[in-house]
Amino acid sequence: SESKAEFLVACMQENLEHARHVENERLTFMSIYMAVVAGALAFVNEQPHIIRIGLTLLLIAVGIITLVLTKRWKDVFNELMNNARICYNIAFNTLFNVTKEDFDELGTGWDTARFKNSLYSFDFKRKTMILGKRVKTDKVIFAFNLTILLLLIATLIYFVIDLF
Repeated sequence: SESKAEFLVACMQENLEHARHVENERLTFMSIYMAVVAGALAFVNEQPHIIRIGLTLLLIAVGIITLVLTKRWKDVFNELMNNARICYNIAFNTLFNVTKEDFDELGTGWDTARFKNSLYSFDFKRKTMILGKRVKTDKVIFAFNLTILLLLIATLIYFVIDLF
């Protein structure tokens, strides 16, 4: 019925909006985090040894929290997108009731899943390749966070060595 279709579309839209909010939240946090790290490292260089070490330890703690938050945001985003996909598939099957035979009659050779996915793309699986590997944004962000954390650990080691 029309009310069920409207409900499913509303559920899909709500999940997509929440997923967009989670993604914007992650981007905003990462921007603030990077500004704080850059500012703190510029500031800490002119400070006494104990302040250098203490502030670097604090930045490392924040870096670990950032890694955990990045994982959480990824999980929440994926769950919301999956919920939206489920709503979409139910609505699609209910409204159009498309079968494989419908495609065979048209001579398209497409299957139902491919047709559904071509109407609305929840996952952009384009072949963006680097060194023969498909680039996944969440893995790049994790690697970036890990690199910053390792840089902070190296900075801490330098400050401790410089102390002696």
